Amino acid sequence: STYENRYIFDNFRRDRTTFSSRVQLHRAEDRYFDKIQANTKSLALLVGLGIPTTDPGGNMPLALGASDGLAMFARILTRPEPGPYAISAATGPVPFAQAEDLSGQLNNPAGDFQVTLGSGEGRYLHNDYDYTKGYYWIDYQTQLGSFYEKKQAIYYLTEAYNQFISNSKEDYIDGRYKNLNYSTLYPNQMRRLFAQVMQNDPMTYGPFVVPAGSGVPAHVQYMPWEKWDPTDLSTINLDYAQGAVVVDPLIGWEEQYPSLVMGFFYGPTTLTMDWVDQMRIFSPGGTDTISIPPNEQIRYRDAQTGIEYVARNYGTEIINSAYGTPVQKTSGARMIQYANRLAAQTYQVSAADPVTGELTYAVDSGNNPVCVDPSTCTANAVTLKNYSANLDVVRQLTREYGYGPLGHGETQQ
Repeated sequence: STYENRYIFDNFRRDRTTFSSRVQLHRAEDRYFDKIQANTKSLALLVGLGIPTTDPGGNMPLALGASDGLAMFARILTRPEPGPYAISAATGPVPFAQAEDLSGQLNNPAGDFQVTLGSGEGRYLHNDYDYTKGYYWIDYQTQLGSFYEKKQAIYYLTEAYNQFISNSKEDYIDGRYKNLNYSTLYPNQMRRLFAQVMQNDPMTYGPFVVPAGSGVPAHVQYMPWEKWDPTDLSTINLDYAQGAVVVDPLIGWEEQYPSLVMGFFYGPTTLTMDWVDQMRIFSPGGTDTISIPPNEQIRYRDAQTGIEYVARNYGTEIINSAYGTPVQKTSGARMIQYANRLAAQTYQVSAADPVTGELTYAVDSGNNPVCVDPSTCTANAVTLKNYSANLDVVRQLTREYGYGPLGHGETQQ
């Protein structure tokens, strides 16, 4: 709560000569993130040693704190910006809203609803400066954007280095039980959150509001990622509330790229390849090829380049009942599923493989893929090409970081 409440004090200049991105981000890390992560690692160690979490005088405070910490990092990742919002005209079962652009602010300054600043509500994504300072405006930073905290959240969720003091014989024989992170305690919550963030459809992970009217501040609420309990079926689906409007979580390439790099780099610090196995994407026949049975694969073929992208199919699940469509459980497979969805919106599909989901595209006499709608084809093709670049980055990271102790019976070819 201190981290949330001090936003208006910590992230704005307030005439401080020492204000800078580096200073303020390090303050957030030192005072909040490091301590919250250490709390969770301590709990994971004690749970691994068989110590119960039901004793109020023992581990229960750590258990409550670790759960709140996971919720906090999920908020950081998906937090919207403050200001007036406009609900999209093309709404589905749950409407979607984005912050008004300049035209919207001029023509409808109150918006369909508003998100307030601070205290767990909106945070500005970008840095800003005092442009009245002329040539030296760059020396007068006025605010620190939440972009840096979104990026660091992935580090704190996945980093698992053993920083405990070794004081027993077992530590000097096999100390891997001390390489712990959030996925140690919350493997399914982490899998779900990361898989949804790695695709560009906010309707499966974005925060939401229940608007009270034009110009009225609406309370931002977040999906309860930390509350999934395998013994309680009522907690499996992360449903939006009645009357909810999903708001833009401000996640795109600039957030996904460092998240992918950190996920591949810090995920294996648990000294297992479970996290990388869930993320890996490869192309058949390449140096990064992994032998996975065809009936356990999900595939996407780029209509322009013909390149195939493959990930292991870990099965599907329903994230929220309003979305309705089953989604892939892991991030690599979820990205390929999303690419196939974009491709089907761009090009006419003549067939779809019932096992791998790979699409076959209708082509014209020049062997060019045929567009679904010529009026939107160019824009949709650009969107698809950009997202295919995301797959290429994961394929490259798989090649660089994916050759560790493989899980699930996989072998390198």
